[in-house]
Amino acid sequence: MVEVDVPCARNVAPYRSFFFCAPRDGFSGPGYEQAALQAIAFLQKVYGFVVEDYNFQGVLMYRRVAGAAVSVAARAAGMVGRLARERQELAMQSDCLMREVSLLSLLV
Repeated sequence: MVEVDVPCARNVAPYRSFFFCAPRDGFSGPGYEQAALQAIAFLQKVYGFVVEDYNFQGVLMYRRVAGAAVSVAARAAGMVGRLARERQELAMQSDCLMREVSLLSLLV
């Protein structure tokens, strides 16, 4: 169980208590975490703030950067492959042209 005391705007009582609980035996574990998450969500709604999990945000950023790096690497590998094929094709065409030139030189 998690208890949150929220200041009251009225002069009737200085604080109002809110309780959040989740079914679980004992103080630790998933039940307590669930109750804490409920309390955080409540406070976010009341006060309009946002709680960020920077570890999670870091993982998302790492995933985006890694995806972009893989994309760039795949495009570069494709370009290198095309250049190699084109170079090989040019080399074969050059060899053919040299043979034709040598045959023509015999006729002259």
